[in-house]
Amino acid sequence: MILYFQIISFDYTVYVNYEIDGKKYENVEYPGYDSSMKNGDDVTVLYQSSNPDNIAEGNLTGNAVIMIVAGAAFAVIGLAMG
Repeated sequence: MILYFQIISFDYTVYVNYEIDGKKYENVEYPGYDSSMKNGDDVTVLYQSSNPDNIAEGNLTGNAVIMIVAGAAFAVIGLAMG
């Protein structure tokens, strides 16, 4: 008996539309995907104020928050010692 397994994977690209200060950005590639996403869902978008075309996924994980806080703490300590 020969068993044959085929693994199928799907790669999805998500595009978002958003507006900042009255300027519309359309069909901008969103850097995240979750299998629960559906067309028309709202997502949180983080963007650079100097370049709103450059976006990031808005759902920060616990590890990301810890790294941001630690980085800020080291920056404050470095400035205080400098």
